[in-house]
Amino acid sequence: MKLAITMRTAKDAATGEVRDAIDRAWYRFLAAALPDCTPIPIPNHPESIGAFLGATTIDGLLLTGGDDIGASPERDTTESVILSHCLERGLPVLGVCRGLQFLSHRFGGTIEPCDPALHRATRHQVRVDPANAPKSVRADFEANSYHNLGAVLAADGPLRAWAWSPDGCVEGVTDPVRRILAIGWHPERESTFREIDIALFREHFHRSAP
Repeated sequence: MKLAITMRTAKDAATGEVRDAIDRAWYRFLAAALPDCTPIPIPNHPESIGAFLGATTIDGLLLTGGDDIGASPERDTTESVILSHCLERGLPVLGVCRGLQFLSHRFGGTIEPCDPALHRATRHQVRVDPANAPKSVRADFEANSYHNLGAVLAADGPLRAWAWSPDGCVEGVTDPVRRILAIGWHPERESTFREIDIALFREHFHRSAP
């Protein structure tokens, strides 16, 4: 499986260089969750993303965290193009943290502030609706949290929430028709990768297309 992975923007204070970056923990997590996966980091360069997609076959997309929407127009545009490519071909898409917010925004939702005391560099319980959650998630659980913003889904949009934080912020969404899943926590930041996260990734990327 060739999995396209988006990258955050990182500005070096000493040189002023603006760099694309990804935590190497993602490579370790993906090796544990999807041993057949070949990660393909995607540079935030809208001018070349079309040529890349024309020359490279991908089997899915991982929208990673970092960068509030609007903070990096190059990333926003790059992710919009590659997301459209995947939706047109029925490829699986999984969003993490910013990825959840990006998908909500793409499908008509809004982004609103969360209480940083409850969501910034902390942990909290996640309430699960098992009727709408992925099959690998059957009960409430604890998750890390590293965001100041939360997604508010469009009432008439395709995304459906299946998990929430104690204060009501959406922590998990899915599209019952298209192969879209998104979560608000960071599985790659756990000191020991969790079975629930590994199962989520395997279920989503390995299940048959509808």
